[in-house]
Amino acid sequence: VIGAQGKRSSIDRKLNRGFFQNPQPFMGLKAHFRGSLPAGQNYLYTFPGGYCGMSEIENGLINVCLLVRQAVFQSASQPYPANVDSFIVWMKQQNPALGKWLSGAEQVSESWLSISQVPFVSKQVVVNDILMAGDSAGLIAPVAGDGMGMALQTGRMAADVLDLYLTDQISAAKMCKQYRRLWWRTFGLRLRLSRVLQVFMLRPNWLTPGLRMMNSVPALGRLLVTHTRDNQLVRP
Repeated sequence: VIGAQGKRSSIDRKLNRGFFQNPQPFMGLKAHFRGSLPAGQNYLYTFPGGYCGMSEIENGLINVCLLVRQAVFQSASQPYPANVDSFIVWMKQQNPALGKWLSGAEQVSESWLSISQVPFVSKQVVVNDILMAGDSAGLIAPVAGDGMGMALQTGRMAADVLDLYLTDQISAAKMCKQYRRLWWRTFGLRLRLSRVLQVFMLRPNWLTPGLRMMNSVPALGRLLVTHTRDNQLVRP
């Protein structure tokens, strides 16, 4: 069985997975806009307790996603109850450049989509002989920007070892061991680096000197990009 239930689901509760038992401090928001964004470029904006990314998608639309600490989201609307609209107003005020872009763009989505309890923690890759794929195996910090690529890659990896088992080339135990080893060898460093990058994104007093260092040493930036994503084409 391949588990592809996403970041956090009722299946994880039934499997009694450790991360499900603990509250997670992050939430995410996403909406589509029509606006100006240079072709081939992605943008990242920071604000206290979170960051917002923009990238061009199909039909000339701009996908705007953000990650924020749940406590920051809840406090941004004070003294009123927490809600998305109040938070967006607050976020625009925290980063004038981001606020200017959002105010000048047309929101195409009827409303912002949201997800809470986003788990950036280590997970078991194999649970009860279930091979976890995509976000159910491990969630990369959005600043690294390769979650969809990882999902495709893990699905292919799981299918490959499952095929060996179904054709009687390896045992179930060997299948689980092989998948676990391959998964960590492929994604372990990537996940650790993405979490370090996210720490910098959430702390502006660290981010500024970090960016200056990468501007001074461009090879460092290229190294981070190389080691947080797969630069090879997915096999047909």
